[in-house]
Amino acid sequence: MSHRALAAPSSIVLVLAVLAAAAAVRAEDPIRDLEKDLKAALSGGDVKVVGGMVEVIVRHGGEEAAGLLLKYVERMPEGADRYYWTLVGGAAAFTDPAGLGAVGEWVLRNKGAAGARDVLFALRDNGSRAYARALEPVLEKGPFDLQVMVAEHLGELDYAESIDVLLAALKREEGRNVDLAARIVRAMEGATGEVLGDRPGAWESWWALNRKDSFRKPRGEGGTGTATDVLDPIRTPVFEKVRELDPERIVVVKEECEPCNFDKIQEILERMKVPHKLVTKKEFAADTFSMKGRIALLLNCTQIKEHCICPTCKPTGATNMRLKQCGDCNVHDIISHAFDAKAVQKIKAFVEAGGYLFTEDWGLPEVLEKAWPSLVKAGEFQKEQEVDVVPSRGMTSHPLLKGVFQRPEDERHKGGDDGGEGGTVVGEPEGGTEDPDLAAQHAWTIDDDSPTIRAVGKTVSVLLVSPKLRESVGEAHEPVAVTFLAAGERDDIDRRPRTGGTEGHGEAGGKGRVLHVLSHFGKQGSTEDEYALQNLLINFLLEARRRVGAAGVR
Repeated sequence: MSHRALAAPSSIVLVLAVLAAAAAVRAEDPIRDLEKDLKAALSGGDVKVVGGMVEVIVRHGGEEAAGLLLKYVERMPEGADRYYWTLVGGAAAFTDPAGLGAVGEWVLRNKGAAGARDVLFALRDNGSRAYARALEPVLEKGPFDLQVMVAEHLGELDYAESIDVLLAALKREEGRNVDLAARIVRAMEGATGEVLGDRPGAWESWWALNRKDSFRKPRGEGGTGTATDVLDPIRTPVFEKVRELDPERIVVVKEECEPCNFDKIQEILERMKVPHKLVTKKEFAADTFSMKGRIALLLNCTQIKEHCICPTCKPTGATNMRLKQCGDCNVHDIISHAFDAKAVQKIKAFVEAGGYLFTEDWGLPEVLEKAWPSLVKAGEFQKEQEVDVVPSRGMTSHPLLKGVFQRPEDERHKGGDDGGEGGTVVGEPEGGTEDPDLAAQHAWTIDDDSPTIRAVGKTVSVLLVSPKLRESVGEAHEPVAVTFLAAGERDDIDRRPRTGGTEGHGEAGGKGRVLHVLSHFGKQGSTEDEYALQNLLINFLLEARRRVGAAGVR
């Protein structure tokens, strides 16, 4: 996760003043005084001060302190995302048993609310030994998507208690919820490196002989320079199945004119060791090129505006829509690399037959708003800029967001396993840190003349938003990553267990999925920000293989 501040740094004097007041714990009612200071920080309008105050509350620890932060998570209005995610991150940072237990009870009590999913999402970085027992009730009684999140979090912990809880859940779900049982088995396999099938007895026998206080899990192989190097132990073995696919299953499309390609997704796939077939737009559009048997189609962002390719023209003047004017020539050879209506229909037919489509940037006006005008439209074109990126509230249980905001393992919160009263967070207590490090946030660079995303259909799932775009362009233009099902069905992926559930039958009766992002690979300012975008692609490929099946669209 990128740990830059969500707003400009505040006066250090103001930060110190707020923290000093908060640290002076009054004997009569410390929680009341902490709440007073938190309200003052929130009213001051500086997220750095709020983050520092949140650290103080987490350091206080305990059930009441956790309840205080959770109360304000519930109260944060739409549009206050910087404060919301700082509070969410703080609520997920408690590691003392009492505080973390209160958070687990709150998640289960508010299981239908967006905040419950978001706090549970942030708890993925908690790393505390107290996590397993505190969240065990959610795994037992929560809705399916929250159960999956807890199971996967437990599969990433190093402590024996995580397997204890997972094994108890597997015994409970045997013959009852097959989909959840499969997720639990995958989590135990990821945690232990063992493959023992789905029978609780086999796991019980192995665990009786091999239980130990803590253990290390298998990690990504490393060496690729991509997000696969730090892939979590649950997705790692599943991603190996993507690497085993026939290259014909995944198609990447580029423009034959190399300078007209604004991205090279194929190079990311090569580094990730993902087999794929690279074709030009002309080759894809040909009647002889069939999408039968494919599972995914990835479109590089390319130049789609009409432009001159006359060899005697010289580019002059300012750049507009990534093009310059022609100079010293009055004979022009005008061309467009945009897909024609027939090619757009070919793409749409593939997705409606069950295929998965990944687009970026200009793929929105070129393909998506033409194929699905009632769902998405291109908004206002922006200048190149760096924007902050946070999850859309309540969408954090969506499988396409797995790992997108994960912290490196050595930066996750630790502690709280000794039964002490206080909680622990990363950072120093005096004056807060340069960055409170409590908010799920990245910074992405969007290219010059990139259109914002307008999700006009109610069934479009907005995965990621930018508070900066909301402030500068308006709420309707804040999405930076969206997904939807081809025929407009509601996107309830992983909100309920699959019934019948073999791989290879697509979602929602065979309708495929679209994922669109407002950015390019290789444009981000840090490895963590780049890995966030790559994780979206990884999850897209994992879901394509799982939902469509290795054989591809029929």
